[in-house]
Formats: sequence, structure tokens, C-alpha cells
Amino acid sequence: MRDAIAIALALLDELDELIPNEPDGAALREIADLFEEIFGFAKVGEQAARKALGGDQ
Repeated sequence: MRDAIAIALALLDELDELIPNEPDGAALREIADLFEEIFGFAKVGEQAARKALGGDQ
């Protein structure tokens, strides 16, 4: 999962390349999808940590 997170963070660097009022909606959709993926990684990590604690803490 670390590799996937590292890739996602590298892709976030592309945010610096966006201009205000970005005309390319596809780029903004990709960024939104990226944040959704990061959310998913965080959720899996949270669940694994809670499981390691012995349940849903």
C-alpha cells in the first residue's frame, strides 16, 4: 500500500501545474479521482490498524 500512496502523492504534485479556472475538466476529474483513491487507502489503513488492536476501536 505504501507504493500506491507514494504514487498518489507524486500525482498530487500535478496540482501545482493547474491554473486558476482550469479549462480542462478532465484534469480536474482526475484530481478528484485521485483524492478518492487516497481516501480509500486511508480507510483500508484505518481498518487494518483497528484490526491489529483487536477489533473496531
